[in-house]
Amino acid sequence: MTPLSFQRILSPQFFYLIQMSSKVVFLAVGLLLNRWLITNLSTSEYATYNVVNDSLIPLVFVFLTLSLTSLIQKHYTNTPFDAEHRESFANLWTTFFIIRIITFFVGSVALSIINAIFDLADIWIILLLFTSQFIILLDWNYRAVCDATGRAWMFGLGDVFAKICILGIAYGLVWTGIAVTLTHYGIILVGGYTLSLVTDMFFQRKFTPWGRFDITIITQNIRPILTLTATSIVTYFYLFSFQLNLQILGIAETEINTFSNAYNRLFLTFVSIPAIIMPNIATRLTQSLQKKDYTKAKNIAWAIGGFSICYFIAYQAGVMIILNILDPESLYPETLPLVRILSWGILVYPTIHLLGPLFIFFHKEKYELIVSIILAILGITLQFSIIPIWGITGLVYSILLVTFTDFFLKVILFGRIIQGFKTQSSTKQ
Repeated sequence: MTPLSFQRILSPQFFYLIQMSSKVVFLAVGLLLNRWLITNLSTSEYATYNVVNDSLIPLVFVFLTLSLTSLIQKHYTNTPFDAEHRESFANLWTTFFIIRIITFFVGSVALSIINAIFDLADIWIILLLFTSQFIILLDWNYRAVCDATGRAWMFGLGDVFAKICILGIAYGLVWTGIAVTLTHYGIILVGGYTLSLVTDMFFQRKFTPWGRFDITIITQNIRPILTLTATSIVTYFYLFSFQLNLQILGIAETEINTFSNAYNRLFLTFVSIPAIIMPNIATRLTQSLQKKDYTKAKNIAWAIGGFSICYFIAYQAGVMIILNILDPESLYPETLPLVRILSWGILVYPTIHLLGPLFIFFHKEKYELIVSIILAILGITLQFSIIPIWGITGLVYSILLVTFTDFFLKVILFGRIIQGFKTQSSTKQ
């Protein structure tokens, strides 16, 4: 039985469960890899890894992603994959794949120039870590296809398999007594992520035919590419502002670490679990609206609301256990109250991650940019107003306020899309 025939037997909810479960396993393996890094790399190598992998490469990626993943999913969502449209799919897939390869060389040159100026680390280590992250970025093209065709669970399982291979090799080298360096780890990452990429290329070959490079595809998509890239830049610098502004405003390092534990490790990490299935659900919701199946669309919306409430309750119940694992000696006791405040955002985060792709599918990329600019201005203004008075607690409340503002703005804008969609449908009739 093939994966596709197997999928037809079971409900979509079953595969959402597989997808979220694979994300949980992925996070667990990631924690073990972080432990391996701390244990086996020297202090200087670990510091280099954090600077390059968590700051430098993401900064370059903001300008290189070009939102191709979203545009691929948009095309696969709005266009039936049949013999009539096969050539358009082949040309789009080939064009975007080649563009992605070009961005690898652009990124390599950019990193080489930045490192030549600031002398951050050995250039070969930077390029090795960049290559490993780029392979993930290239693999996201296949994730977009999986999300649009209702097979996101396949991508999730391949991702977990690659991560487990990386973990096994990393610990295996230590057990054999080999002195492992950051260079070794970079090579392991490249090998593991390449395995994941090749696996996805094999299983998605039916939906990713090869055609010719078509420059008109780029010109037709130049506006959404520029709009979504601008959105990514604004969002990146807003998110980057949190800890930077805490330092600027003279907040103690212990409090900054407390905030980092609460927001980065206990909040963002776990809201990413339900968020992982939202692009796939966005495709289903879009197709329901296009078919004028408003009952199904309402059922999907109610299901997301119910799921968000259940996940919020489960997170509130389990966050203390997670915190004890993360900080068993209670070095940062103020983390839990901050997480309790942030966790209210779980009620709206799934919907936020659902509406983002929907704007793209309905050709309203400008809504994403408008909302991101408003949120960045509001968020940074609140930070400089509240942090001097209430410290990191004030920052957490400002993030929560921005999160709910994000939700309400996107709901209002989506309401405009639905109204226009219904008006257009009634006019045609």
